[in-house]
Amino acid sequence: MRFAHAARVGSFLLVVWLAGATGGRAQQSTAARITGKVHDAQGKPVSGARVSVSRRPGEPGSTERFTALSGKDGAFLLPISIQAGKPFPVKEVWAEKSGFVRADNKERHELKPGASVSLDFRLVRGEVLAGHVDVPLTFKERQSGARLTDRQFALVVVGPYFPRLEQHGESIQGVRSDGQTKNPSFVQVHHTAKGGNFKLWVPKGEYAIEVRSLSSGAVVVKPTRAQSGTRNLLLRYQFLSEQELAKAFDALWEEMDRNYSYFFLKKQVDWPALKERYRPQALAAVGLYEFGEVLAEMLGQLEDQHVWIATADGRLSTHVNPGRGNQNLQVTLSALETQTKCGDFAIVGKTKLDGYGYFLMTRQSAATPETVRQAMKAIRELSDVPAFVVDLREANGGDEDLAREIARLFCGKNTVYARSKYRSGKKHDEFGPVYDRVLPASNGAYIKPVVCMVGQRTVSSGEGFAQMMKCLPQVTTVGERTRGASGNPKGFRLPGLDIIVWFSRWVDMMPDGTAVEGEGIAPDVVVEALPEAYQDKDPTLERALEVLRQKVWDSKK
Repeated sequence: MRFAHAARVGSFLLVVWLAGATGGRAQQSTAARITGKVHDAQGKPVSGARVSVSRRPGEPGSTERFTALSGKDGAFLLPISIQAGKPFPVKEVWAEKSGFVRADNKERHELKPGASVSLDFRLVRGEVLAGHVDVPLTFKERQSGARLTDRQFALVVVGPYFPRLEQHGESIQGVRSDGQTKNPSFVQVHHTAKGGNFKLWVPKGEYAIEVRSLSSGAVVVKPTRAQSGTRNLLLRYQFLSEQELAKAFDALWEEMDRNYSYFFLKKQVDWPALKERYRPQALAAVGLYEFGEVLAEMLGQLEDQHVWIATADGRLSTHVNPGRGNQNLQVTLSALETQTKCGDFAIVGKTKLDGYGYFLMTRQSAATPETVRQAMKAIRELSDVPAFVVDLREANGGDEDLAREIARLFCGKNTVYARSKYRSGKKHDEFGPVYDRVLPASNGAYIKPVVCMVGQRTVSSGEGFAQMMKCLPQVTTVGERTRGASGNPKGFRLPGLDIIVWFSRWVDMMPDGTAVEGEGIAPDVVVEALPEAYQDKDPTLERALEVLRQKVWDSKK
């Protein structure tokens, strides 16, 4: 929940640029406008109120902002310059003036040439909250020559104040008090001035103020209790001692040195040298988030997507490799009839042209016991079709046990589909016994011809699913080699810190003992096609159906 909030704050707060005051914009040709009036609580016009609108164009992290001032009658005209063919998606409009609580309008609008939107605002008197954010420069900021006087922060202001918000770091989305979920009546996000000074107005009451980084969205000062009317708030970072950071860093390094499973495959990684390089940076970190960033950079040298860092503010990935897609979902869905949607997990249907059964995994990580039961029921109802397609090209990982329930519907006898082993000694290549992973047989298993489509986005437990299908005699795998990332990660909580580091614990192997990590699973039939080939067609699906038709033909001989 907290991470979702961090992302939401970042989505409309990151680096707001003032595109120009009313005068500058009024002199330019405009194609749309926002008009309205600003009144106070008694309905009297408010002059000199600043009305602003923002949007986020296509480039990540960039926003545009236009502003106008209300006149003596409270009216304002906010012209919006729109580039030809690029509508202006309005994210939010707000009105503010010193002494009043900011009024927000978060209705979404898409302004097109000639469009006009009318919005009125009601400003009520508020009490001041003013002060300063005192957060030291991070290691990277010091290295880059950044200055304290140039930095700005986002202030998340939540009311009413609940002690649990401060003590337990609850998200503003569902503030808890006495174990009960409550929605805060007041939530606003403001920016400090450069250097960290701030001054804003809120309704009378007690508040929790959280300070976040504009660049990363990370919490840099945890929720602080504040009473409206306070003018000298000091929102200060709470330091961690070098001893605390050293204890946590060393514990992690030793835990991974003893239990991380893929050192023997990562010949390019000098683990002791990484400790010497990154330990000083970790001990100089300002706060948990920067400490986590140092760890993420160090662990990124492993190039293992099953190594990540979980903090109170969300997940820090150490290695990201989304892989190239080899599916055109629209073409795939248009080829199916009698579709049964099993939550967000899968769709089961039948091909229109050949009448083949089709299991399409849309999001493996969304699988639940209930949606898996739905998929199994739909697959069993297609037991009379001449052939079956299992589409795992977007199998993004999840629960291998749930995947096994689907795969076993195609298994006529117990079959070893994979093997695994774990570290058992101090040396990076010392392992314990090898364990067989068995796909159990199913009564009435579907043993007619099957093709299973895979690709670079078949990953983690998705690869486990692919291993299950590949071991079956009636199945032909088609597509591209899978990602080659299966770590069965387990978390390690750093002593004294609210950080958990997850890392790979097993070596995933094919039945012949070949490691999957970094290699993937090679399909029986390779389909090599450039990304543009999937614009209007689906070359992998076309090839898979060709293979399946031949298998059906051969089975009739």
